[in-house]
Amino acid sequence: MFKRYSLILLLVLSFAVSAAYAADPIGKIISKTEADSSFGNVLISVSMTKENVVEFQNKCTTNVIMFDISDSKLRVLDGNRQPILNVDSPVKDTDVFHVYSMSKVQELLSLSADSNVLFEVRENVFSITSGDYTLEFGNPCPPICIGN
Repeated sequence: MFKRYSLILLLVLSFAVSAAYAADPIGKIISKTEADSSFGNVLISVSMTKENVVEFQNKCTTNVIMFDISDSKLRVLDGNRQPILNVDSPVKDTDVFHVYSMSKVQELLSLSADSNVLFEVRENVFSITSGDYTLEFGNPCPPICIGN
């Protein structure tokens, strides 16, 4: 009997957490200086023009977008884990991508006058930097996968 109630409670909490994540934008923009001091040096970086970022954003039909760097190439998926950029082989369910709200990526692009966007891997986080601004605090998917 206790196991049944525990399972029901766990399911209710899971739905509540999912709803909370879905309602709030994913990601937070901070200064590049703060990102460097809080999250350490960039280990891998892929540069792309703002125009190219806008191009692949326009291909995204969901409210979130996912990024990963593999073999020095940026890979991009939509919120349903469908390929948008540089996904030559099937994406495994266990491949971890970093999820951000489309609105936060667009906000980052609008804040900076820099013509390039850097997709960065730091020791424990994935960052997106343009000029003096860095988008941090994305969700790893899995385990936190929120489509749309």
